[in-house]
Amino acid sequence: MKPFILILFFFLLTSTSWACDVCNLYEFRPVDAKNFVGIFYRHSSFQGYQDLSLERPSISTSGAVAAKNKSKGSAGANRRHVPDGSEKYQVWPSEKDYEHYQTWEFRANFRIKNRINVQAVLPYRVIDIYYQSVFEFPQPVRDSLTTLSGFGDALVTADYMLYGQTGKLRHIWRPGLGVKLPTGSYKITAPNGERYDGEIQPGTSAWGFLLKGTYTLVWDNRFGVDNSISHQFFTNGTNDYEFGDQFNAASSLFYVWRKGNWQLIPRGGAYVEAADRSKENGARIKTTGGHTLFGTAGADAVFKKVTLTASCFQPLADRLNTPQQINNAVRYQVGAFYSF
Repeated sequence: MKPFILILFFFLLTSTSWACDVCNLYEFRPVDAKNFVGIFYRHSSFQGYQDLSLERPSISTSGAVAAKNKSKGSAGANRRHVPDGSEKYQVWPSEKDYEHYQTWEFRANFRIKNRINVQAVLPYRVIDIYYQSVFEFPQPVRDSLTTLSGFGDALVTADYMLYGQTGKLRHIWRPGLGVKLPTGSYKITAPNGERYDGEIQPGTSAWGFLLKGTYTLVWDNRFGVDNSISHQFFTNGTNDYEFGDQFNAASSLFYVWRKGNWQLIPRGGAYVEAADRSKENGARIKTTGGHTLFGTAGADAVFKKVTLTASCFQPLADRLNTPQQINNAVRYQVGAFYSF
């Protein structure tokens, strides 16, 4: 293994800026290790609102709840996830609300003739959504915790490697493509038999396509900067839910410290992600989409062919499309890899 390990901070969708973590690409990207296998764990949190104002649910004289979540002609002006799958489910925001997205990933990377790099990712996801105040006729106001789990969509990416050298400066360009396959679970139902919302299913039921590019500059095999951009878009899923296009950009500085068979590579930088509004049944969902700026920090510890990696993402500016969307919170990720 060469004396530096780098991470590409997406593309992907991620998590996105609208309380969904199925769309981002967290790509572990060693520059020189041709083949490796590894396990990765990611955790994304969402909590708090820019605006807590939301009308309380009302009950008509016929006893039916005025359900704004699924009103016709609108993709949800006050839309929230519907954890129990009911169209007569109403939730209004509280500072205690949260959404947690956990992902375990198996990753395999292969280099073909030192020019083409192929990586495959198989995720398993656990989603926890908690609301402090919900109402569903005829039940009284209560809290609600919903947990969904299942395999997410498999992902395959391919990069073409280009190298250059200017004195002690080494240049690495990696234009690439990716495809996300609709292999994940997307038919999970609530106890009442109704299907959960498409935006909180482990899988998307849709094809996803990724365009990405990375430029890495290394000086004297010690200092470096890593820059990447990506754009991801989705087809309409079989559940009639279409995720909005995703755009991500990241830049990070790193330093390689060596002692014997050990290497320690601290890094820090910034990451931006943006998402268009999603669509359900052809109508745009008002309370989706936006953009977020994160500060990033992390490190890799390398011993011979084994690498341990950890990163943290702290939101610095959250600009969602509506003030009633739940905000991005801290994210972190850890992984262990073996090169061969």
